[in-house]
Amino acid sequence: MDVRTSIESRGDGTRILRVAGELDLHTSPRFQEQLQAAIEQPCELLLVDLTDCDYLDSTAIHVLVQAKRSLNGRADKLALIVPSPHLRRIFELARLDDLLQIHPDPATALTQTTNA
Repeated sequence: MDVRTSIESRGDGTRILRVAGELDLHTSPRFQEQLQAAIEQPCELLLVDLTDCDYLDSTAIHVLVQAKRSLNGRADKLALIVPSPHLRRIFELARLDDLLQIHPDPATALTQTTNA
C-alpha cells in the first residue's frame, strides 16, 4: 500500500500534515520528505495527523523522532494526532509518549499543545 499526505496551513500559525495509508520501510522515505518539507516552513505548531494511518512500523517512528530532534531549540512545536488505541499503544510500548506529544483528536492537540 502507498502513503498519501496532504498539508494544511491554518491562519493561526498551525500546519497540519495528514497521513493516510501505511507507514513502513517502503513508504517512510516519502513520509520523511513530506515531514521535512513541512518542518522547513516556519510555523508555530506542526501537527502530524495519523487519523487515517492504518499501520506504522519502527522506520516511521524513527522518522518522527528525528523530526522532533530537528526542532529542538526552535520555537516550532511538533505534536501527533493518534486516535487509534492500537497505534497509541505502539508509542507507549516504545516509551515515546513522553518524548512526543500525542493527542487523540485535532481539537485536543490544538488546545493542549498551544497552551503547553
